[in-house]
Amino acid sequence: MNKKNVIIAVVVLAVIVLMVVFTGGSRVNIADDGKLTGEYSIKDVLNLKQPYECTFMKDDGASTINGALRIAEGKVRGDFDIKLSDKDGGSFASHLIIKDDVSYSWTSIQPIGWKTEVAKSAEGGESQSDQAQLVGINDKAAYTCNPWNANLTVFDLPSGITFLELNQ
Repeated sequence: MNKKNVIIAVVVLAVIVLMVVFTGGSRVNIADDGKLTGEYSIKDVLNLKQPYECTFMKDDGASTINGALRIAEGKVRGDFDIKLSDKDGGSFASHLIIKDDVSYSWTSIQPIGWKTEVAKSAEGGESQSDQAQLVGINDKAAYTCNPWNANLTVFDLPSGITFLELNQ
C-alpha cells in the first residue's frame, strides 16, 4: 500500500472515530433487564464493573459506521465497519483494544497498528497528545448496551499486526 493511502486511511479513521464520540453529561440508567441506552462514555460503562456489549450506528453523509464495543474487567474492544460514501464507496474495518491504560488500534487496510497511552478525551481543548488519540475514555456516544457473557479472549492482541508507538 502506498504512503498516500496509508495517510488517508489514518486521517479518515481518526475523523470517523472523532465524529462518533460526543461530549455531554448523563447518568447511567440501567433498565430492569440490564440494558443501557443513551449517551454514555466508555468510562461510564467501565465503572459499572459488569460486562457489556454496546452497539451504535452513525451515518454522517460522508460515511456509515456500524460499531460494537465489548467492555469487561477494565478492558475495551471496539470493532467498527466503515463504509465511505465517496465516489469509490470503499469500506474497511477498524479495531481498538484498551487495556492496562494502553490503547491499541489497527485497520484492515494494512498489518500495522498504533499503540499509545489511553487519552481521557480526544475532544478539542485537551492536550495535543490527547487530541491526537482516536478515542478518549471520557467522550460520550449514543450506545445501546446489553449485558454480555464476556469472552476475555477478545482483548488479546491480534497476531500478525505490528504495533508502532505513537509519540506523546
